[in-house]
Amino acid sequence: MTEFILNVKHYLKIFQNYLGRKMYYIFFLVFIAALAESIGIIMLIPLFEGIDSNPNDDPKNIISSFVRTIFIQLGIGENVETILFVICIVFIIKGFVMFLMLAYDAYLRSRLIILLRLNLYQLCENMNYEYFITRNTGYFVNILNTQIKKALDSFDSLSSFVTQTIFAFVYLTVKKDVFMIYYPAPSPYSLRPD
Repeated sequence: MTEFILNVKHYLKIFQNYLGRKMYYIFFLVFIAALAESIGIIMLIPLFEGIDSNPNDDPKNIISSFVRTIFIQLGIGENVETILFVICIVFIIKGFVMFLMLAYDAYLRSRLIILLRLNLYQLCENMNYEYFITRNTGYFVNILNTQIKKALDSFDSLSSFVTQTIFAFVYLTVKKDVFMIYYPAPSPYSLRPD
């Protein structure tokens, strides 16, 4: 496991050499999108509770009471329409952030292609003639086309891995809290036979 983490750090450093620290903006945008989606999911709980309950009733769990407190502090009603409107706004924000993330990812990919090809062309210009004549022409074409595509695929895989890790972390954090509210851990005494 530690070797895997060291490999991820190694590849992050390689791509950071080409793209700079700008590539970490993608991960920040993914984190914002994951938070927006988890807030939208959390907002579904009071919605489901509010459909068949009286607004004057006390909330049944911590999340519902937290959402009710926020709505009271903001001075907006806590009816079904308001909750649906807030959920829509949160998911629109998430969609916008995901669009920004994908657009920025496309920009970084194009930048990486340009930098890799420029670097390879400069290396080809400085190549020793004896080395050039000992190699097949297909070798150089392979490096310029196939290897750059593999480098892009590596960047995509690394970016996807970090993105999915961030989403999983946020989801597990939110889901754990939601799960513990609805399914609290049983007492050890309740599992003993009588």
